[in-house]
Amino acid sequence: MTKPRKNKPGGQPKAPEHLAHNRITIRLTDADYEKVDNWSKAFRVSKSEVLRRALSRAKLKLPLPIEHQKLASELGRLGFQMGQLGRRLNTLHHRLDVAKKHGQMHDVEMEEVSQIASECQAAFDEALPDLKIIRDILIDRWEGREKS
Repeated sequence: MTKPRKNKPGGQPKAPEHLAHNRITIRLTDADYEKVDNWSKAFRVSKSEVLRRALSRAKLKLPLPIEHQKLASELGRLGFQMGQLGRRLNTLHHRLDVAKKHGQMHDVEMEEVSQIASECQAAFDEALPDLKIIRDILIDRWEGREKS
């Protein structure tokens, strides 16, 4: 029977330009510190390495300029309304499907379907210009052409 090998850090030493030499001091809650400590023990790396790896995997959102935040809020509201309309259409579809499976007449009025479809189209038409503005802003920020 062979002894299990201990996982030890190793490998090639890092080149001097790849060594971390900047220090940042942070404060953590007891719960956060315990998480970092547990991960450090579980992965057998230093607490600094745990935070470094978490930082490198973090996805950060670029904040929108203040003048566009109201626009983004309005888009969120429109998206919510469109979601509600989509749920209503799904409900109608489900009612039609159940009626078809049981050989019954459906209780869905075509006027109701038409009204929901026109509300969806109106919400989309209202949101489209704002979506194009936000798209252009984000493309400009991504490509570094942001206007100050």
